[in-house]
Amino acid sequence: MGNIPLSVLRQPPPPPGRGGSKDGSQTTEVNQRNSEMTRHNPVPNNRRSRPFYSRSCKKTKPTDISSLPDDIVFKILLHLPAQDIYNVTRLVCPQWYRTIHSADFINEHLNSSPRGLLIQNIEDKTARTSPIFAYVDRGQIEISKLDYKFRDMVWTSCNGLILEGDLKARFTVIVANPATKQHFSIPTHEYHIDDRWHTGLGYVPTSMEYKVVHTFDSDFYVLTLGVDDVWRRVECGHLTPPAKKLLRRLTPLVTEGYMHWVHPARNIVVMLDLEKEGFRQLRGPPGKKRGNCGFLEGDLLSCYVRRGWLSWGVWELRPGSEEWEKVMGIELGGRAPELENLCGKDGGDCDWGLSVVGWIKYKEVLVFRVSCPSRVCIAYSVRTGELRAFKLDCEGYKHNYLPHRSSLVWLGGT
Repeated sequence: MGNIPLSVLRQPPPPPGRGGSKDGSQTTEVNQRNSEMTRHNPVPNNRRSRPFYSRSCKKTKPTDISSLPDDIVFKILLHLPAQDIYNVTRLVCPQWYRTIHSADFINEHLNSSPRGLLIQNIEDKTARTSPIFAYVDRGQIEISKLDYKFRDMVWTSCNGLILEGDLKARFTVIVANPATKQHFSIPTHEYHIDDRWHTGLGYVPTSMEYKVVHTFDSDFYVLTLGVDDVWRRVECGHLTPPAKKLLRRLTPLVTEGYMHWVHPARNIVVMLDLEKEGFRQLRGPPGKKRGNCGFLEGDLLSCYVRRGWLSWGVWELRPGSEEWEKVMGIELGGRAPELENLCGKDGGDCDWGLSVVGWIKYKEVLVFRVSCPSRVCIAYSVRTGELRAFKLDCEGYKHNYLPHRSSLVWLGGT
């Protein structure tokens, strides 16, 4: 801890009972004692002999919080959650307000915000409006409820922004930031957007633009938020018929600058470059067979290939690349008793297994749900091998799992 400036120190108030009484009797008594002590113990002339309580101190100006250097304020605010910054901290003083609304701070805060999984109940329309957020904080799995009333299913999450429908207004698509509660409706499409499986939200880092994509029948459309008033058609005629079918039937998986359409039963990956707005058709990773794999969004597109009971290989696709790279293997077969214990009674006596649902932290913490009816999810630390369990409000297969992080990112609207 550094030295405290003298300007912020204060003289303590006089201790109780040291001041004078209303009738002056206590003061007289104290003065008599002081005189008696002075006769027997003379005080040198260069010292004053007055009671402590009568001392005076030089008045100091209160410390002004806005006097803190900008770089110190910047670093302090980075450690606060987005919702606290927006609701309280930005209103402290003009200096803090300017810092918080600067592009540099918003980007730096986004990069330092914990990544996690937004877990939403998709069966219960009432519970659907209150998803939970699972993330890692100082090595611990934390579960929190977002202070935001969701309107319907969350279709996509990107840099803290979500794309959601509205139960009360069909064909309305909303971009919202749950941390700041800001939201706006995007321009309607002539074919009406009423199916989450056909729509996604992505980010283009080179232009710092956000784009919404939508497929209808055999056509593909893009809308740049804050720029376009109408949807633009994108050519995809060079794709094979099975690849086009993926665009029509599946929700895209989002990584930075790209969207991907994949199917566990088909060895096809369709990749959209959001900057160039062009499609490419790729193959899945080696070892991928019908029904033995799944794909996850995150920093990069990853694919887990089941090799046996409680055994997986994990591959990733680098941006702009057509080659898959194996990054790890996960072997949990020898830890079946530990996993059964973590599942507790919810696992029951049924034949159980683990199904991968997503990364809480990319390539560091992977989350599984128990495959037989169970509310239990298992978080696995790739680095330490630690296993931790947490429970949902109902069976795990009734939930949607999306990568998410809180942010101050905003594009306009209310």
